[in-house]
Amino acid sequence: MSTGVRWLFLFAALLVGCGGDDKPAPKNSLGPRLTVAPRAITNVCAKAATAVPVLCPTRWPSPSGRGAPKARVFGDAADVYLINVENGFSRRGGHVFHLMVGGQAHPFGRWPAGVDPDLRVTTRKVTIPQRGGGTFVQKLPARRIATARVHGARATVLQEPPYPAGGIHGGHVVVLWSEAGHGYLVSVHGERLSRDKLVSISLAIARSMRASRT
Repeated sequence: MSTGVRWLFLFAALLVGCGGDDKPAPKNSLGPRLTVAPRAITNVCAKAATAVPVLCPTRWPSPSGRGAPKARVFGDAADVYLINVENGFSRRGGHVFHLMVGGQAHPFGRWPAGVDPDLRVTTRKVTIPQRGGGTFVQKLPARRIATARVHGARATVLQEPPYPAGGIHGGHVVVLWSEAGHGYLVSVHGERLSRDKLVSISLAIARSMRASRT
């Protein structure tokens, strides 16, 4: 199987996982422990070819299952980078299985203004006509659920609708903030974790992000 076909299957599996409803979080679930970001993450940050200064996480939720996380740069836009990470699946307790970090050349405006389409965040409702009448809802906008501070800047915390309406970020908690004239993103999806816990993890990752060393 070619590398391109293998990535296609892996990406499809992630979208299926992101589309399902999360199971209720156990009352005693503390969620994954944040550890030093694995080498797989720092390596792909260094390889992101973009005009945007890359911020890379220094803290990371413990990978689930066997092996290191699988990370790659998604897309090839010159003024946007989006890094897609498969963090593994597990049947034990709550875990984070899909993450993305990214950035764009210009800062974000007041939500939903200023989000580059190549970051794949859903900002508006999109419908397409169906044969025989009616319409199909292709996309729905992410919903703002909180505000916070990241590196001293105001951050917007979003909840994406499930896949397919939420696209590649379907079901994720997304944090957006602007820094040094650029916009940055952290996107997290977990299994058997409360939304509050996912927000906490997303913000912790965002606050850990530092300039990538090349």
